Amino acid sequence: MVWASVEQGHRHLVFVGGEPGAGKTRLVAEVARALADHDVAVLVGRSSRDAGVPYQPFAEMLDRLFAETAEGSLNHLLDDKAGELARLSTHVARHRRDARTAGERTGEVRRELFDAVSDLVRGMAADRPLTLILDDLHWAQSPTVALLEHVVRVCSDVRMLVLATFRTTAPDRSDDLLSRVAELHRLEGVRRLDLSGLDTDAIAEFLNLRDGMPLTAAQVPAAMLRDRTGGNPFFLRELWGDLERRGGVTALRSPGRVPASIGDTLGRRLAGLGEQFRGIVETAAVLGDTFDLPTLVAAGGGRHGETLAAIDAATALGLLEVVDGLDSTYAFVHALTRQTVVD
Repeated sequence: MVWASVEQGHRHLVFVGGEPGAGKTRLVAEVARALADHDVAVLVGRSSRDAGVPYQPFAEMLDRLFAETAEGSLNHLLDDKAGELARLSTHVARHRRDARTAGERTGEVRRELFDAVSDLVRGMAADRPLTLILDDLHWAQSPTVALLEHVVRVCSDVRMLVLATFRTTAPDRSDDLLSRVAELHRLEGVRRLDLSGLDTDAIAEFLNLRDGMPLTAAQVPAAMLRDRTGGNPFFLRELWGDLERRGGVTALRSPGRVPASIGDTLGRRLAGLGEQFRGIVETAAVLGDTFDLPTLVAAGGGRHGETLAAIDAATALGLLEVVDGLDSTYAFVHALTRQTVVD
């Protein structure tokens, strides 16, 4: 439905959110591959945690575009905007030899760069539909998000699909980004998709494809894997790989063990709690997969306010969740999380 609307001349933006390992990048890569097979122009860029580069995903997109297309073939799209675009990619000179990088600009003059990118997008989409993919937007600097907002707002009538992935759990989650996502969500053609864990049937299909296990026989181990991993595709793949090395399904019934790759990922989240709150979460792990707040408060010495703050912090980090229908009852999001804390 979204792509049919794009082909009719409408811009669409889909934010794809989820915890690390939820499959965000894999999903948009599959979409990009399918669209490219149907002669859709696809430009991909990502933000890096430590790069500290303004406009990084857009610079990556333009670098590949200008470097990998035939020399001079994009000259008709540049006009007097080549100098502005050269601020993002030196490869512009392959298509416009007289391009000179514009000087550093601040404030409202930044609009000239934003308009140059928007005009390029509009020109490309006039030839064939266009898809922009911005991966790991949670690490993007503020100018990158501002440029994305500008392109989305001024190109509402362009045959373009924008896919942007971001993490929804701390410590990577950005409250500023979430606020700006909410603002953009008010525009026509903007939506948000949050990926949840795989269900038991999907995990059974994974076991069938990975191990040749019949779907009916896969239901029980699939349910056990769902409990341990929460359906997180990365955790599922890593845990099953570890189990295969130890005997497959039979190893699944042995005492819980957290593969190092998963333990490192969850350990990073635990580190975000701080020592004060971490002790409370460790006590919760001793109580079990599920626990209620009054019991945890009593076990921790009766500090209700501090305990509740620790629970809120762990929930924000994607370690705990509220149990639906049960007042003041919480659970670890999956058994691997609790086992990591216990370990």
